[in-house]
Amino acid sequence: MKFILHIGAHKTGTTTIQEFCALNRDALRSVGLIYPDLRHIEGRERNSHHGLVAAMSSSPHACPQENEVREFVHELAISGGNHDVALFSAESIWRHVRKPPESGDFWEGHQNYLLALKDLFAPHRTEIVLVLRRQDTFAESLFQENVKMRFYNKSFETFIGAFAHFWAYRRRIEMLREVFDAVTVLPFESMSRSDLCASFLDAIGVKVPDAHPVPRKNTGLQTQLVLFLQQMNARLDKNAARSLRRHLINLSADGAFDFEPIRLFSPDERRAFLHSFADENTWLTETFGMTGASFFPDTVPEMPGRSMLLPEEGIDTTAVLLSSVLKQKVTFPDPAPSRHWAFLNSLIGRRS
Repeated sequence: MKFILHIGAHKTGTTTIQEFCALNRDALRSVGLIYPDLRHIEGRERNSHHGLVAAMSSSPHACPQENEVREFVHELAISGGNHDVALFSAESIWRHVRKPPESGDFWEGHQNYLLALKDLFAPHRTEIVLVLRRQDTFAESLFQENVKMRFYNKSFETFIGAFAHFWAYRRRIEMLREVFDAVTVLPFESMSRSDLCASFLDAIGVKVPDAHPVPRKNTGLQTQLVLFLQQMNARLDKNAARSLRRHLINLSADGAFDFEPIRLFSPDERRAFLHSFADENTWLTETFGMTGASFFPDTVPEMPGRSMLLPEEGIDTTAVLLSSVLKQKVTFPDPAPSRHWAFLNSLIGRRS
């Protein structure tokens, strides 16, 4: 049996690919690709395999435990045929560490983790499939995800520095090549222009007739709402911040906001950020790119950046963003969304 590990990266359609594979398990199995179901060791149904890969990390809260995961993989390898392939998908592999040194060095801890992960699947051939998006849009999307889901409350500038290891692509790829039998690297931007799931399966040599399609998952919030939520994460407890997030997502889905399109990076900031990866992206193109094409697109969006929201120094960021949110002219076709609006008004003691 051969194992394929789809390790993300984050924000490259992983949720969509995982749901597609879970929904089409039987169809995939009919063409020799096993997408394992971990319900009996995790105790719940999930589309991804985050629990399995977390068991090999240093997390004290991992469920299932490492011995359960090792037994599961062993039994899977025995039950599978010589020509079968098992696909596991978990973008959290990108951030896991194992027994990190006292210095807290991510790279040493991450290498320890990758070695443990390879050992989990030994002696079988184990390959990596990695989907990457251009560093600037990855940083913007990952910041939004951390603000929405992990209550991140620091600035975008602080985030860029703290998460720099997330977009150190060449170092990561070279580490993966040292540990695993093969590494395939795919460009998210070109995959997302067509059928993302079909493009992914085609890259691993699988075609599934009559598969059930799934819509794209985990769509984003507008930049103004992300920055507002980031500010409020520092002022609310987690329950209140979670409630605020839900209200904003519902309002946004109902078309309540009509903000001017802006991005976290200004055009000049984006060019400077991308310039710092020029050599690395040339290496990606030469190593994994298609003939005559860059690995990542060269175009840079000219939308204004977050700085346009705060033209004056020393002003209250939260007040400006909240005022911007509440000034939106909103009409609702039914009363349900108005309750979300009432929650926003209540943040400053207003009545809707």
